[in-house]
Amino acid sequence: MQGEAMDDFYAARKAELQGELADLYRAAQRAGARGPRDLGPWLEPLTNLLRQLQAIEGKPSPHERMEPDR
Repeated sequence: MQGEAMDDFYAARKAELQGELADLYRAAQRAGARGPRDLGPWLEPLTNLLRQLQAIEGKPSPHERMEPDR
């Protein structure tokens, strides 16, 4: 893929991931999760989706941000 086609692909994938993230978060809320401590079984899937979104956006993951500069 080149240029515009690649941009379209990543824009579509980003929208798809955002939808999945919203669906998963709503499911957690319906199950009674009120905050991060209540996310238990949803934490790993949420984290994976966030990492994929960050990779598309070119943002470092929280783990990468925590590493000291050398």
